Amino acid sequence: MNDFYGPFIEKFTSVADKMYKDPAQPTGETCPKCGSPLVIKKSKYGSFVACSNYPKCDYIQKKPKEPAKETGEMCPVCGRPLVERKDRKGRPFVGCSGYPKCNYIKGAENRPASPAAYTEKDFVKECPSCHKGHLVVKHGRKVDFLGCTNFPKCHYHEWIDDKKGKK
Repeated sequence: MNDFYGPFIEKFTSVADKMYKDPAQPTGETCPKCGSPLVIKKSKYGSFVACSNYPKCDYIQKKPKEPAKETGEMCPVCGRPLVERKDRKGRPFVGCSGYPKCNYIKGAENRPASPAAYTEKDFVKECPSCHKGHLVVKHGRKVDFLGCTNFPKCHYHEWIDDKKGKK
C-alpha cells in the first residue's frame, strides 16, 4: 500500500495546483476593502467580480438590480402603480410598487393568505393533531398537500395520493 500511496500523493499535490486553475481576469478596479485589484472569477453559478486577495479579503462586488418596469395599472389595495419584478427563481410577477407597506401581488387573489380567508367549502376534515384547525388543500413547490389552517402553531400535514384520492 505504501508503495502506491507515497508516489501517488506526490503526483496529486503537484497536479492539484495546476488543475482547473484558469487565470483570473483583472477588471482594472481596486477593492474598496483592502485596495487589491478586483478580478473576474468563475464558479458553477457563473462569473462574478471579487477581490484578488482572497481569503484575506472576502469582498464580492454585487450586481446592480435592474429597476422594476411599470405596467400602467394601479394597485387595487393602495392605489400605487403596479410593477413587474422577478422572484428568487427569476420568474416574473406583477406586484405593488409600495412593497413592503403594501404586499399586493396580481394573480394571488385566488390563493388564501390567512386562515380567515378559508371558507367551510375548503375544509376537508378536522385537524387530528390540534383539533382547533381544519385540513385544507395547500400548494407546495412540487405537489399539493393537506395542511392545517392553524399553521404555524400546528405543523400537521398529510400528503395527497393522486391515485387513491386523499391519503
